[in-house]
Amino acid sequence: MSESPSLEQLIYARHPPVRGAALIIGVGAVGSLLAEELAVAGMGPLRFVDPDSLDVPNLIRHALTWWSFSQNKAEALAEQIRIKFPGCDAQGVPKDFLELPPWRQRRLISQTD
Repeated sequence: MSESPSLEQLIYARHPPVRGAALIIGVGAVGSLLAEELAVAGMGPLRFVDPDSLDVPNLIRHALTWWSFSQNKAEALAEQIRIKFPGCDAQGVPKDFLELPPWRQRRLISQTD
């Protein structure tokens, strides 16, 4: 009896995952959809930086839904992606990128492709 394929093997049975790390600064409507597409493609690690919380005007066009209401967008999106794509290393930073210390900005940038 053969062993069952892993979830990742099933997901990428037709197309191999794209490898590489990405940093998205601002995960509003466009950034959140881009983040999900990168996760679907198999990219990782993914890092998201955004100081804002999900609010009513965002709900209609954002990848996050009502259950993330009032949560920080970067952290909630990272959590949602980790749930939907268990093999994806996604982390959110609930800060304004330009207000981060320069060493932290450089560190985030250096960890991406």
